[in-house]
Amino acid sequence: WGNQNKFCLKANWIDLSHARNVISAKLWGDVVKSRSDYDSLPEELRTSPNQGAVDGFPVKVYCNNLYWGRYTWNIPKDAWMANMDDELETHCILCGENYESSCFRAEAVIDESDWTDELHDEVPDSIRTSLNNAIRFVMNSTDEEFVANIENYFNLPSLIDYYLFCYAICHLDGLGKNQLLFTYDGTHWIASAYDMDSTWGLYWDGTSLVSTSYKMQEEYETGAHGTTNLLYERLGTLFLEQIKNRWFELRNGALSFYNINRYFESFGDLCPPYVVAEDYANTTDNGVFVNIPSKETNNIGQIREYAAKRLLYVDSKINPLTAIGETILRGNYSPEGEPWIDTATLNFNNGDYVEASIDLSSCVDSYENILSVGDNIVAWYQPVGGYHLYYDSNTNELQVNFSYSSYHARTSITLTDTNIIVKVDSGGVYINGALV
Repeated sequence: WGNQNKFCLKANWIDLSHARNVISAKLWGDVVKSRSDYDSLPEELRTSPNQGAVDGFPVKVYCNNLYWGRYTWNIPKDAWMANMDDELETHCILCGENYESSCFRAEAVIDESDWTDELHDEVPDSIRTSLNNAIRFVMNSTDEEFVANIENYFNLPSLIDYYLFCYAICHLDGLGKNQLLFTYDGTHWIASAYDMDSTWGLYWDGTSLVSTSYKMQEEYETGAHGTTNLLYERLGTLFLEQIKNRWFELRNGALSFYNINRYFESFGDLCPPYVVAEDYANTTDNGVFVNIPSKETNNIGQIREYAAKRLLYVDSKINPLTAIGETILRGNYSPEGEPWIDTATLNFNNGDYVEASIDLSSCVDSYENILSVGDNIVAWYQPVGGYHLYYDSNTNELQVNFSYSSYHARTSITLTDTNIIVKVDSGGVYINGALV
């Protein structure tokens, strides 16, 4: 980070794992670095500590000889987070402060009520003008004008990435309040991510977990407060092909399950269980923190499981958007003795895949065939390979059989739930997001 004298000790009260904010920020840094236009981004952004997002690491905090539990020692929401100069009126960090008035549906008031200038003590008039020019464009442009001229006001790849990032991590709190906009030239605004503890299923107060199919934007905090972010609503309608293409890139790179999981697992390995338990022990600041929420359910394992299912859900929403890549999808299928048969030409190299959400509770046979995928599914030996999945309701065991010419493989796994999501793509067979 270099020599600095301003930091944030973040308590992460709602997130006992202490991982969501910092690890999601690391993932955002990877997203930014993976852009095709990365080399054309402002040099200040590319040489910032984490591509304009915070960074941090876990620490144990003591005050006046009392243990206060774990915190994370973070980069603050400040000039050096984005490598900016607060003496320049062309540099600015704006943060959305409101679930309604920060949604590009009304001209901005930059007074910490709906937007805050995180860089200057006095908001430059040029910044007010620039932001309101962008907002008026979002509000008043025709669809044709929006597509043709959006790059006069915004860095388009950053908007697409932020849309997909919020979708993937279920960033409930990031589309109105907490959205960041950077400018290095006083004219073009770049989206960035901040305050990501209410992600990966964790509700805003930390007391519950939301569904892996939580809807973007309708069920996010902006939608819950009666509106949606007009900028991202129009983006999601008018840039479908670019969104889908970028999702395929991110899904196989920065936002792959592997990349997400390795960050969270590495973070979780830093703190043994007894350190986690001390966060809410009676001896921690004389019992002040015993009411930390979700002590039994919020952990790295929950995040891992949520991430696997959330990615599959976003796949099912993003991939059918345009004609690029085809998805054969059957949702909520109960066999009940009747087969579902679908025929299509698949090109796995283009991102095509087969996915089925299957309810196994109606299965009664031993090793009942629940899904087969291949060129000729009635033939065991298939010249291009095929998969057959069998379920035994007596043992709750799922058997995956793979055949290719003279090669055969069989994998058995014990399920913990009768509702499963099966996906077959270029990488293999996945059950609830886990490669089997």
